[in-house]
Amino acid sequence: MPNYILATACTIGYSCARESFTFFATMIRLTLAATAIFAATQAMAQDKKQEPIQKIEIKAAAEAYNPRKDDTASKIVVSADELKRYGDTSIGDALKRVPGVSVGPGGKDIRMRGLGSGYTQILLNGERVPPGFSIESLSPDSIERIEVIRAASAEFSTQSIAGTINIVLKKAVKAAQHEFKFGVSHSAEATNPNGNLLLSDKDGKFSYSINLSGGRYDFDRHYRSDQDQLDLAGDPVMQRRMLLWDRGQARGLELAPRFNWNLENGDTLTSQSFISRSVFKSAMDRDYDVEAGAAPFYIGEHMVNVNKSLFARTDLNWVHKFGEGAKLDAKIGGHRRRSNGTWFETDTHTDDESLQHDVFSGNREWGASSTGKFTMPLGSDQSLGAGWEVGYTGLRDWRNQRDLYIPAGTRDDKDEGYQASVRRAAFFAQDEWNISKAWSLYAGLRWEGLNTHSSGAGFDPVDNRSSVWSPLAQTCTSSRTAKTSCARP
Repeated sequence: MPNYILATACTIGYSCARESFTFFATMIRLTLAATAIFAATQAMAQDKKQEPIQKIEIKAAAEAYNPRKDDTASKIVVSADELKRYGDTSIGDALKRVPGVSVGPGGKDIRMRGLGSGYTQILLNGERVPPGFSIESLSPDSIERIEVIRAASAEFSTQSIAGTINIVLKKAVKAAQHEFKFGVSHSAEATNPNGNLLLSDKDGKFSYSINLSGGRYDFDRHYRSDQDQLDLAGDPVMQRRMLLWDRGQARGLELAPRFNWNLENGDTLTSQSFISRSVFKSAMDRDYDVEAGAAPFYIGEHMVNVNKSLFARTDLNWVHKFGEGAKLDAKIGGHRRRSNGTWFETDTHTDDESLQHDVFSGNREWGASSTGKFTMPLGSDQSLGAGWEVGYTGLRDWRNQRDLYIPAGTRDDKDEGYQASVRRAAFFAQDEWNISKAWSLYAGLRWEGLNTHSSGAGFDPVDNRSSVWSPLAQTCTSSRTAKTSCARP
């Protein structure tokens, strides 16, 4: 039994020795292979260190940062590039994106902070637009920028409580351009074709640009309004339906030529004009279907409205640069406006033409002005400015009304009209200081005087002279997480 065990042990020992020899031989081979691989890796690493590594950079265009988010001043600027980026077909579309500004239908009612006509000032190249002028007649292609001033400024009149919107037309010509655009928009009630032609070029220090745009708006609208009134017992006291049919068209044509000269001494001379022609025609029928209750006095009305206007303005602008960034910007200009309107109305009562109402109205306006501004920087973040504004405006307005009552045959005629003139002068000084990206200060002083004269039918001539000093001071702060806030004493 012991011999058997020993023999068995020897057999096992022989087998173990043979397997151990095989294992160690394998380990030696693996060690040699690993050493060879490590040496080759080090050699390759040294070769890579000697060769320069080529860098490949991939750049992608991200959405541009909007500087208005960190605007510390009281002014928002809508540039021409932004108008093109969003494809705005009217100025009203661009203003709708500005915080605090609301635009009514047709761009006629522009409000800042909820305040409209008389509280929001509209300027064209820094000049007041005449009454009745619609900014919708301006083509976005002729605009350089739109400045929305959310607080009072000594540079502009302080008559506007809500704010000021200044529309600046293009001046500089960067390169030759020959462009024509045409588009049509259509809805269930209206069709609006429009086109724009832009010609610009430069020859040495002379450049020019001619912008011609036009459009037409055809509309055909139907309205229905039901009026129901019940008594306490639930019986109908009044039950009637109003049917309204309104149709017509509006046409507009705009021409804006501009000529620019860069003089030898570095001065710039620019002649810029703007001519706008518009025609509006509409017809409206209103009828009532009465099922219960009394009918309105006039159960049917037919109205026709026609208005034609022409506006022209021309400016000559001179810019002279002094040393250390100082600049004088002076401008003289004149404008003229003409408008005629007619209103015809026929009111039907008990199947007879009871009233024929005709109104003929019109106005004429002309004027001249001169403005100037001298600016001088005090470092990179502060600027001093002073300037003037003088002008004269004449106005003549009339309204002739003719009423004929049928079948009585009686007439009621009214002739109204007046003439007025306004002489104005203003001088201002201001200091703008951006202390940091999140904090700015503003201080200014403005004196403004008005001399008015008016006369007309039905009242005695009136003369008025007034003047006012307007000291201004405000500070604005903003951050990425908070809206811009301004404080004024």
